[in-house]
Amino acid sequence: MATSFARHLALLAFATVTLRGLVDGADFQGTLRTALYALPVFFLIGLLCGEIARLVVEERAEEELREWAAAELVSIPTEASPAEPVRE
Repeated sequence: MATSFARHLALLAFATVTLRGLVDGADFQGTLRTALYALPVFFLIGLLCGEIARLVVEERAEEELREWAAAELVSIPTEASPAEPVRE
């Protein structure tokens, strides 16, 4: 997941720099060099952000699962508990 986000962000940065150079009428070689520098920088940024997002989502999912399991355990009586004696 993190690498997928990193690839998308890197390609988006590359395309943005390239289109900016095209619109501004900048030198092709300079624009391409800048875009190639932006590619790994934004890949690393995307990798870091994607990994942080994965950790946050996993932590929240585990927390919700624990809450759900605790609620289920409270609402379901266990068969191992002794029954109360019948009083007449």
